[in-house]
Amino acid sequence: MLGATTMAKLSKKQIKRNENAALQVIATLGIEDMHVSQSARRNLLMVARGEKTSDELLTELRVKYAR
Repeated sequence: MLGATTMAKLSKKQIKRNENAALQVIATLGIEDMHVSQSARRNLLMVARGEKTSDELLTELRVKYAR
């Protein structure tokens, strides 16, 4: 569910699971000496909570970094 492309009402239990999965990804990257910026962490958690879809996030990033 972490990368869902449609907005759905998530239960508190599912949100907690998604947040934990996101934090595990961030921790694993840290162990591998791969820094995760605060904005990337914030975006990942917003997707995990269902506040934003992965497609919305990708669209925002494409606009932000468009040349």
